[in-house]
Amino acid sequence: MYGFGYEAEHICETRLEILQGAYDMMTSSGKNEFDTNTDELFANARARLAYMETWVTLNSGSPLSIANNTNTTIFALVVISVLGVSVTFAYFYLNKKKKYN
Repeated sequence: MYGFGYEAEHICETRLEILQGAYDMMTSSGKNEFDTNTDELFANARARLAYMETWVTLNSGSPLSIANNTNTTIFALVVISVLGVSVTFAYFYLNKKKKYN
């Protein structure tokens, strides 16, 4: 339960694609050993791969919410910046106008 598939939080779908690509590149004897070997290393690797496949299947589309939050954050940052600059210029304009009157 360690290695490339272990720390895949927020990038599980990408890691799964890479792991499935590596599995597809294996020879038939390599695939057979991976699928049938009972050593702890192989059992953990199969369990992690199955977990990641299940998670991606059940949570498809969730990265869009992260992108949406990022877009909302950027929009809020721009609006707050524009308001801050506008208020600063208005303050200086009004103070300058008071000094001349």
